[in-house]
Amino acid sequence: MALDLPDAATQIANAQQSIYPWLWLAEIHVGDGEVVRLAANTNDVTFDGDEDGVSEVWQKFPFMVGVSEESSEGNLPTMTLGVNDPGHEIAAILERFRGFTNGNKVIIRAVNSNLLADPTHQVKQTFTVQQANKGNSSVQ
Repeated sequence: MALDLPDAATQIANAQQSIYPWLWLAEIHVGDGEVVRLAANTNDVTFDGDEDGVSEVWQKFPFMVGVSEESSEGNLPTMTLGVNDPGHEIAAILERFRGFTNGNKVIIRAVNSNLLADPTHQVKQTFTVQQANKGNSSVQ
């Protein structure tokens, strides 16, 4: 599945060297209108992900994004979002909403740290939660 980038983001992505890293942002719709926004970064990130003119704070939280997989059999793409959760904050939300697997939405974004003021400079893909698991100090 090809994803288009605006020109400024494409120039940064194609640069051989850049001092501005790309950041992963995860927007997890957990239920009852509640949204958890995480940034795989060492600091919180302020970004207007839904382009409504209102910037949200994305909480710094260690997580990893697995590769989106597609098959030639026509299966829908899948991905894995692994959250390092030693304080059990995400696990508590997972328990409160009974695993949020009843069609809850997760939006994964890649944004360049130098282009946070312009929400059009993002790559985003929406997924539906099919399964959620928690370990001793992680949620997947």
